[in-house]
Amino acid sequence: MDKIIVNDNKRDISFDFMKGLAMILVLVGHIMQRYICNYNQLPLFNLIWALQIPIFMFVSGFFCSKPISNKPFVDVGKLFISYMLPFFSFLYLVKVLCLHNFDGSFFDATVYTLNNLETSLWFLFVLFFLQVIGKCSVKVFKKSQKKVRSLVLFCIYWGLGLLPFAIIGVVFGMTFIGAKFVLYYSLFFAFGQIMRRFFAEATRIYNKYAVAIQIMLLVGFCIPIVTTNMFLSPDNMLGVAIRLLTGVTGCLLVLILCKIWNDENRLKIIIANHIGRYTLEIYAAHMLFYVQLPAQQWGTFDAVFTVLIAGGYMFLLTALYIIVFRNISVTDLVLFGHYEAVVKRL
Repeated sequence: MDKIIVNDNKRDISFDFMKGLAMILVLVGHIMQRYICNYNQLPLFNLIWALQIPIFMFVSGFFCSKPISNKPFVDVGKLFISYMLPFFSFLYLVKVLCLHNFDGSFFDATVYTLNNLETSLWFLFVLFFLQVIGKCSVKVFKKSQKKVRSLVLFCIYWGLGLLPFAIIGVVFGMTFIGAKFVLYYSLFFAFGQIMRRFFAEATRIYNKYAVAIQIMLLVGFCIPIVTTNMFLSPDNMLGVAIRLLTGVTGCLLVLILCKIWNDENRLKIIIANHIGRYTLEIYAAHMLFYVQLPAQQWGTFDAVFTVLIAGGYMFLLTALYIIVFRNISVTDLVLFGHYEAVVKRL
């Protein structure tokens, strides 16, 4: 394979491409869950389940390089608007008011969702806390030039930030406020931050031992994928370790693939610019149409046509939804957490 080149002078579309690929995996995975019998037994779904969220968290951590400022409440407020406002708007405006879930009760919706975060836009909820902890932790990379010392302090900061979620998980259960999601996906988020800090060094090592590294990553990724059902893997130490190994090696393999793929490739540009840069909007918007798709599972072969039609339907409506509501400042704020247009008007 070609060498990886580090270029800090322009936007690296490889990471937008990574996010775009992960978003496509999410869309395909959701359609498979809706329409294919025994979807969790299929190799494709196993691959999707192993990669989709780890890639998002890894890339999010990679770009979480700006530390918390001297105005922490302002910074946290901006993060709350960006992530939590779309989370609550989907829960209350879409699920409770529009779809009349939970019999229209805001209280019931809140209680149920806090204990079953995966029934709503859990990804945004978790990402908010990871961004806050990450911005506090990455500060040590800015202050200390000693790599080992800064890495140790970085891990200590993360440990302190995650401690409340560990306590909440023990006392109230790991599903409460998504404690298990925060604890598990923090590993990929923090790994992304570490990779950003040592990216030049990692690139030099890869370019020197490219073939050996590729083989090790392929072995570390393929063996668990072939031997373990990631979706049904238990949440014990062994199950978590296997998923973690698969997620980390998978993220690195996808990163290498995206970096060596020619930036002038038309497919890469389209996925990066039209999907990768709008993953949070697509994630929030597609769930509105996904929850309304009729659940009717078919055999694998019979479901192919249905999956293609349903996927096209959901993709087109999602694109239209984003185009319309992103151009209205109020809905852009409430539904997608973009506050810049509203601030300018004020």
